[in-house]
Amino acid sequence: MPQPIRLEPFTVAPQTYAREAMERLVARWWWVGVAPALVCFGVGVGDWRWLVVGFALLLVVAPMVLAFAWITLLGAPGRGRAVAETEGELSPEEGVLRIGRDSIALTQVKRCDVWHRSYLRLWLEGERHPVLIPASAIPDSEKQAEFYSLLLRDAQQLRINR
Repeated sequence: MPQPIRLEPFTVAPQTYAREAMERLVARWWWVGVAPALVCFGVGVGDWRWLVVGFALLLVVAPMVLAFAWITLLGAPGRGRAVAETEGELSPEEGVLRIGRDSIALTQVKRCDVWHRSYLRLWLEGERHPVLIPASAIPDSEKQAEFYSLLLRDAQQLRINR
């Protein structure tokens, strides 16, 4: 019978959640910022003023929109709670991952991946944002392998991202 795996106390900074969300947003919607600038550059072949507008879109408007998105993601509900030191435990016989006061059934985990080699990212059924667990919270490499295999037993997919 497998023993519960205790996670060492950990914190996740709000900017880590914001960075993860921004990577997903920019990867999906980059063309929305580039398309108007490309149209302006195309029209700017005949009139130099459109070139100025295109550069203004790329160098002023796009960074401003990204800055407001960053601030919005930093203030998203639940991000402040992640700053507090949290402990966790994976209980294989119960099929539950406890993180702080939250209990997550392993059957809720629809996908699990390693993000930037330092965070375990759990995607749950019906949730828009993942749960991040620092890899340093799992004591040693043997426990990490056991932790991942227990999650994989119920998760539909495991991916390693760099």
